[in-house]
Amino acid sequence: MTVYASWNGATRVKFWRVLSGQTSARLTPVVTARKRGFETPIAAPAGSYFAVQALAADGSVLGTSAAVRPS
Repeated sequence: MTVYASWNGATRVKFWRVLSGQTSARLTPVVTARKRGFETPIAAPAGSYFAVQALAADGSVLGTSAAVRPS
């Protein structure tokens, strides 16, 4: 599974954390990747739902996406 992360205009994002779970209400971290350019592809294990957190250099969460089902 490849998850793509981007946040137009966000300059403080240094890392992306992918969350995954069997339901949208029960997500846990599965992988963290360094931001690379405008859109970062991230290899993640298969899951039923995914969300992505934008992280600052110190690891603090800048924002979290809505949970979605892969299509």
